[in-house]
Amino acid sequence: MTPVAGSYPFTPGTTAIVLHATNPSPSSCGGFVGKNGTMTVQLRNNGCDIAAGTAKNDDGSFFYSAYSMAKAPDLPTGESTQPVGWWSLQPTVHQFRQTLLGSSQRPFDGRQLTEGPGTNKSDQCFYQQSPDEEFRVTGGWWIVGRYATPPYHFYSNFWIDDYVGVSPDLVTFYRDQGRAPCDAYAEQLMYMCTNGQSCAYKQQYHSDYITYSVGATSVTAGRDGQYAYKTWP
Repeated sequence: MTPVAGSYPFTPGTTAIVLHATNPSPSSCGGFVGKNGTMTVQLRNNGCDIAAGTAKNDDGSFFYSAYSMAKAPDLPTGESTQPVGWWSLQPTVHQFRQTLLGSSQRPFDGRQLTEGPGTNKSDQCFYQQSPDEEFRVTGGWWIVGRYATPPYHFYSNFWIDDYVGVSPDLVTFYRDQGRAPCDAYAEQLMYMCTNGQSCAYKQQYHSDYITYSVGATSVTAGRDGQYAYKTWP
């Protein structure tokens, strides 16, 4: 098996699989004589549900160039969330790291995830003269087991990282306008990409909420019931 990592944005990886069958036993069955053969397929990592390639007998007596197979995509049963630290570039934004849940025999590393907004959201900090949009789910996309570049594959079902919060300038603006203390939340729907590229096909496997609070001297970010608090500035 030879895996090739995907890349941002929405470029799925592939895994080349070569199966070589030799010395069939029994040597014949129902009048058919078994022969050594080789099957070579490419598996699309984004869905882990479609493979295509060739099948042949090693002696050249059979060759099929359009071999393909498909199955229902494996999906997580959910995910857990862990706060890991405040972002160095914007210290009022917190990074959360997720671990996909499911069978330990079927890791999801190399698969692709994306988020989408739910219908339930609220932003008490925002008003029409605000210099930015309401607190929201932005539509991020991740490769499971890969952290930016170079492509680190942890084989741990991590997907990293979800950045939750608002910029320092916006925190200062809300305070200056007398909006603090105020809270915001947005429903986040999590999807795993399946058949096809560019996440054209996807299935929801989890839902949660991202949250944010601006206090007079503090900020709080949250994801899926996990929270991070800090005094700022």
